[in-house]
Parts: sequence; C-alpha cells; structure tokens
Amino acid sequence: MTSCILVLAGLPGSGKSFAADFFLEKGIPVVQMGKVTQEELKKRGLSQSPQHEAKIRIMLRKQYGLAIYAKRVLPIIKDFLKTHRIVIVDGVRSKFETDFFKTHLPHVVILYLEADEQIRYKRLKERKSRSHSYTEARERDSYEWSQLGLETIKLNADFVIKNVFDKARFRSNLNDIYRIVQTWMEQ
Repeated sequence: MTSCILVLAGLPGSGKSFAADFFLEKGIPVVQMGKVTQEELKKRGLSQSPQHEAKIRIMLRKQYGLAIYAKRVLPIIKDFLKTHRIVIVDGVRSKFETDFFKTHLPHVVILYLEADEQIRYKRLKERKSRSHSYTEARERDSYEWSQLGLETIKLNADFVIKNVFDKARFRSNLNDIYRIVQTWMEQ
C-alpha cells in the first residue's frame, strides 16, 4: 500500500476531533468534513448554531445526494495525497461517503470511535465551540445513526476504539492504530 486515507467516524462527542489533533501532531494532514457545512453557512450568511448546521446538512444531502460531503472534500484529499502517504478524513457520517471514497481513492481505512451516551453528551455540553444541548445531541444522534447509516460504518470499520477512558489511554490506542496502518503501508 503506497498511500491511504484514514477515515474517522463516530457520533458527536466520541473523540473524532481529539483523534484528528493526535494525527495532526504527527504531521499527517486532516481534512474536516464539517468544513463543508461551515463554508455553506458563511456563503448563505447564517450564524453558526446547531439549528443552522442541521438545516444546511439536511439541505445539502437532499439537494446533492448523500455523498455530497465526500464529493466536496475529494479534491483536497487528492492534493494532500500528492505529498503525504496518509491523510485523515475527520467526520464521515454515512456509508455513501465511505463508498464514494472507496471508489475514488486507493486505500480507505475506517476508524470508528464510540463512547457511552452520557460521556458524549457531557463532552458536547462542555465544548467551547459547537456545544450541543441534550435535545440537540439526541436529535443529531438519531439522524446520523438511522437516516445516514452511521451504524453500517461501525459494522464495516477496520478498527473500533471505545473512548471511555482517560486521554492517555485514548492516545495510546490511536498510536497503536497509527503503527498498524504504517505497517500495512510498508507491505
């Protein structure tokens, strides 16, 4: 394997941003799927709020298809692959997105992050930016799990990390995955 993308998936508050930062510290570029929503909000002159973000996510997928986020970030990923062997894609939400990547990119490795609901909701509430109320978090969970098929991503993931322990243990688990992916790339 010469290059790959490592996809980070999981419900909000599961640790995707922390994982993305971990890989960024190792010099691996990170492409954030959520930037598509942020760009669309800015283009439409809407403030950043869970309500506006949800509206944009639903509208984009309805208007352009369930793989729209993957389609929009693909050129960025391809640019990074010109100079890097691994690219992290933070925030894949649907099977349609992973299928799109698998069709258009050489090697796709899926890392699914999970954490108990109470832990995730506590993290979401404590966020400095993009915080969510309990109700907002539940609604988003339901939408991503049942309508986008996040469950299918989990079932087909190459790796699953249960992120319910301390940050040191989570970093250790991420480091193990990093070493495994590097080993695969050398074969």
